[in-house]
Amino acid sequence: MFDQSLFPVHESPVLYASLYDVLRQPPGKELGLKVYQKALSHAVTITSREVNTRRYSGEVKLYPEPWLRMVLPTLGIVLPEPALVL
Repeated sequence: MFDQSLFPVHESPVLYASLYDVLRQPPGKELGLKVYQKALSHAVTITSREVNTRRYSGEVKLYPEPWLRMVLPTLGIVLPEPALVL
């Protein structure tokens, strides 16, 4: 018999990202609200962090990055190409 306890499954941590992190530009309140509502309807875990920049100061919602990359195109958002790291 196969004893699964001998080979524990290690889940990789979920990376959370803001809309700004994924889009690389401010998303705006309308898109932010659409994504928030979609996350609630999908029962996605939402976290937050405080930011303080020249243009924005306050709370930013964070979503699982893979979920954001999946759901944004369904809202008509074109994701930017990944940055090349040399």
